[in-house]
Amino acid sequence: MKHNYTIISVILFLLALMCLVGAERFGLINLGLSSGYYGEYNKAMAVLRKHENVQYIGWLGNKDITLEDFSIDVRINQQWLASFYVPDGAQFAESEGVLIRSRTKFGYGWFLTFGVDGNLAPYFDGTISDINDFIDRFDEIVMYLQINPEDVLNERHYGTRQRGNSICLSIEGLGPK
Repeated sequence: MKHNYTIISVILFLLALMCLVGAERFGLINLGLSSGYYGEYNKAMAVLRKHENVQYIGWLGNKDITLEDFSIDVRINQQWLASFYVPDGAQFAESEGVLIRSRTKFGYGWFLTFGVDGNLAPYFDGTISDINDFIDRFDEIVMYLQINPEDVLNERHYGTRQRGNSICLSIEGLGPK
């Protein structure tokens, strides 16, 4: 008799586990996995949580059959209200660049690329190699863009058009006066 209870317990446990994983795959719950429906969102949040200078505010997502694109609202260095927009197919942690735009001045922005060959390299000695470096040196980058907007302003940007594996960052208070 005890053997039957053990088998039933194992079956019920496996069914519950399958229900949880299935619910996560369909976007009903977020288990914090790096794959599945919320996978890219969870990877982006893992990157942001590493930085003490980033305070999480909230997020919005296009919940459909897949989580196509999403934005994460944060406050950086207790000063800058910003929204990281991650379009469908982009990978936050591996992004090659970021489109920075003003939240209030439509069409004003910079497309910044990371690495020694990126357009930030001449101004920061090639030391901004990825999104983590970008967040760590955020104040320096924003200050540089405010003082020297034409140096890296290579085109006007409308909407959130991306190039390659890049993300978009909207910043409150950035842009022409």
